[in-house]
Amino acid sequence: MLSATEQAAYGSILSPYSFDIPHAFVYNDSPSAGQLFCGPYLEMAMTFAEVNRYRLLLDELESLPKKSAIEQDIVNGQYDISMHGVLIRPVKEEKFAEEMRYSYPLELMMNCVMVPLDPELPKWMYVVWPLGKYIWTTLFLGIFYVAFLLRYLHWRETAQATRSYTRNMLQAMAILMFSPNMNMNLRLSQATLRVNLFYTLLFTLGFILSNYHSSHMTAYDMKPVFTRPIDSWSDLIISRLPIILPESLLEELRSLPIVDTSLLEPQFDSRS
Repeated sequence: MLSATEQAAYGSILSPYSFDIPHAFVYNDSPSAGQLFCGPYLEMAMTFAEVNRYRLLLDELESLPKKSAIEQDIVNGQYDISMHGVLIRPVKEEKFAEEMRYSYPLELMMNCVMVPLDPELPKWMYVVWPLGKYIWTTLFLGIFYVAFLLRYLHWRETAQATRSYTRNMLQAMAILMFSPNMNMNLRLSQATLRVNLFYTLLFTLGFILSNYHSSHMTAYDMKPVFTRPIDSWSDLIISRLPIILPESLLEELRSLPIVDTSLLEPQFDSRS
């Protein structure tokens, strides 16, 4: 036992204590050769004891047990408070509300399990994915498509540059990236059938690209899921989906007496 508050008291308050930054920790002050108890949780408990004239006693532990175990110890009367926090689950809130007179701080929480519906994306997909495979494919094929249209547009001209398919590919990339009218001198009042056909087909390509892109970005990270809603442990077991959990939450779930996770063990994938 370590006495953190030595003033006269009407009684004692016992709390478990372990080195737990930033909740509660000890700072060795070398000039005064003393120990300073630090941390917002510890300060809160010390202030409570000082105001209400209690003696605060700390039960030093090498490693702090799970919060659910501390919660049960408080209910059993072994501890009075916990400066490291305890869990109050909604299913037990009414039962523990009368038995636990005080504990700083209280954490009201529910356990939430996130079930991934698809495998994790590889890192390179974060660069490629915002456009999507169909948009990238359409853009790539659009270069050859526009180059062919440009050659068709200038097929009667004598200049070799305008009739070259490879040179037109460079201009096709410029048209797709910047403007459909780039480097094109024409008077629309005297547009020929080839020019009208060229712009019609170019507009068709732009329409396809814009709709592909807008629908892809509107449905960003969304897709229809044709599975039954998972509302219970039984539904989760039937789905056979992998469950990724933090190690601490996995231990908490296994320790709950009201939840039988034995059938879900093959699906658990703990992550630290």
